Amino acid sequence: MALLQGPLLFDGAMGTMLQQKRSDLAFPELFNLEAPEIVEEVHRAYLAAGADVVETNTFGANRYKLAQHGLAERTVEINERAAELAKEAVRKAGGKQLVAGSLGPTGQLMAPLGTASFEDIYGVYREQAQALAAGGVDLLIVETMLDLGEARAALLGALTTGLPVIAQMTFEQSGMTMMGTPAAVAACVLSSLGATVVGTNCGLGPRQMLDIVRSMAEVAPRISAIPNAGLPKLVEGKDVYDLDPKTMAEFVPQLLAQGAGIVGGCCGTTPDHIQAMRQALDAASYTPPTPRGIYGASSRKLVDLSGGVLAKAGTVDDWMEAEGAGFSLLVLTHPGDVTMAQMMCPLPMIFTDVPMEDLEKLLREYHGRALVVPPMEPEQQGFAEYLEVLGRYGALAVLSEYRELGVEVAVWQPLSEDTWRIEGVK
Repeated sequence: MALLQGPLLFDGAMGTMLQQKRSDLAFPELFNLEAPEIVEEVHRAYLAAGADVVETNTFGANRYKLAQHGLAERTVEINERAAELAKEAVRKAGGKQLVAGSLGPTGQLMAPLGTASFEDIYGVYREQAQALAAGGVDLLIVETMLDLGEARAALLGALTTGLPVIAQMTFEQSGMTMMGTPAAVAACVLSSLGATVVGTNCGLGPRQMLDIVRSMAEVAPRISAIPNAGLPKLVEGKDVYDLDPKTMAEFVPQLLAQGAGIVGGCCGTTPDHIQAMRQALDAASYTPPTPRGIYGASSRKLVDLSGGVLAKAGTVDDWMEAEGAGFSLLVLTHPGDVTMAQMMCPLPMIFTDVPMEDLEKLLREYHGRALVVPPMEPEQQGFAEYLEVLGRYGALAVLSEYRELGVEVAVWQPLSEDTWRIEGVK
């Protein structure tokens, strides 16, 4: 997608800027209705500072979040209006910059940890994304995600618009999300699912993001990094970010060198930060990453299949024994409730004997990049339709022998009754 080839500079923080200008409004998204001139003013400040892309003031404008303020029924109106405000600011700035529709977390826990189903979360994000698209955004950005399952639902909802989508997660200094997903896993799963760009935002400063970007660049070709202005410090009950614009800008060449083609600012950043980053970006060089492996993944583990790995056929209860014996994948026949199975087993899974009528539900609810053995051969009726569903969810077809299908596939070879060798092939 040429629109996001990079390098590009996104804008900075929105919520803190709004609150500085008018503290009587309870939450940022309300400004779209009650003080639209202030929202547009913030957009114009970032555009004047040199941002290539401004984000809509809709981070918390999904139906779940708005319901907390009694505004659920105005979800579409709020998102459309926010998109229009950002587009108007761009028009007044000359019309060359882009508008990204922002989709943040719902605040809900997905089953089985919570009560929200995948379809519930997907529907909420689809509604918001469609409203932003109707308002005229150029692309969508799913951001600050902690749960890979929610990130997948948000991405799939956003993809229904046909617009390019950036999918970003928030990581701790360990390089994993709060829910235990490593950065490389997130990059693999979200890029295979259809994200144009994958990346990270919030939670960390630019220094702490360098390793995360490098890890993601090993498995995905387009990476974004939108850090905070340093790590927060609690001062008089408030988070304070003390990385000044000059220091923030010094990390821009380093982020680009690790593979980030999109940079910007999250919490604590201002137009002054973006202006300094603009100067640094213009002076830096960037070479897009060139990932080479073929990967399968659960929400917690990444496996490079390109050199061949071992898979154990069994049940979910066998995973500890399988991992201890050097197996990288678990083969499940008739997987049943994959929601619970993936909580119990961190190994990426190969699914067999999945009929067409059950395939889409399985792939929507599996939080990794699945491998699936089709119940028919490539020359048989129904295979093309089966492969299309696999491709829509980024899953790999596992074949008994290699066939040129125009996509990545994996080939399985039986070594014993319950042991397979799996090798990825492009």
